[in-house]
Amino acid sequence: MKIRFIVCLVISIVGNNTLALTQSIPPIEILFFVDKSASVSYNSPDIKGKTEKILWDGVNKVGNPNDELQLLVIHDKTKGAPPVKNYSIPIFSCRPGTPPMQVRKLQNAYKSNIGKEKKVFYDRANQLFKEGYDPDNKQGTDIIGILEVVSRQAANNKKKEIFLFTDAKQSSKNFLVNPKNRQEAINLAIEHARRINKELFIDRNVLANSKVHIVLPYVGSNTKHDNNLTYYWEKLLSQFGMIVDFV
Repeated sequence: MKIRFIVCLVISIVGNNTLALTQSIPPIEILFFVDKSASVSYNSPDIKGKTEKILWDGVNKVGNPNDELQLLVIHDKTKGAPPVKNYSIPIFSCRPGTPPMQVRKLQNAYKSNIGKEKKVFYDRANQLFKEGYDPDNKQGTDIIGILEVVSRQAANNKKKEIFLFTDAKQSSKNFLVNPKNRQEAINLAIEHARRINKELFIDRNVLANSKVHIVLPYVGSNTKHDNNLTYYWEKLLSQFGMIVDFV
């Protein structure tokens, strides 16, 4: 939800230098995708602590005008699902001639409201982790669909950082991923990248240089992660110029 404030021009109060500094910082967009497949759970105390910290750190990456947060889901209809929650930081402005003391009050209120809205977003994301899996998710898990979702953000021209809270198990009928070894994983990723270029609506310019953090629902020695999936996703996403790490 976007918040609105009494408007006043910053340039008339704090000068051209501050305005130029604000505009020189490129806006960023942080996208959180939460896997709602039956195979994924975030409810054990250790996993809960891990996801909450990563989520909170991600939310706090935004802080400048036009920075944006989006919360989305991964299931069998990933590429067509609307955001569960989004928030874009508004631009602070006020009327020329507003007394400096009043401007400071408005600026403090502006900053306070940004903090409140970020907390609302964080709370909604946390609630999504606690909710059960989607019972209508019957056609497999489409993690690859996030490429179309991210590509649709082309118009806003913002630097992207993506958090995928998932076990990395892609199981949709269009793209099945179950490699038995590293070489098979790499070959499959290359094959899928070719198909994605032909079959999906993607924008390589938007995807390129985006950071992707794959946050696994495991910690320490309790991991059940198949390393062949790591090889697959690293190779696949790198084909589109995306930078990948596993957490």
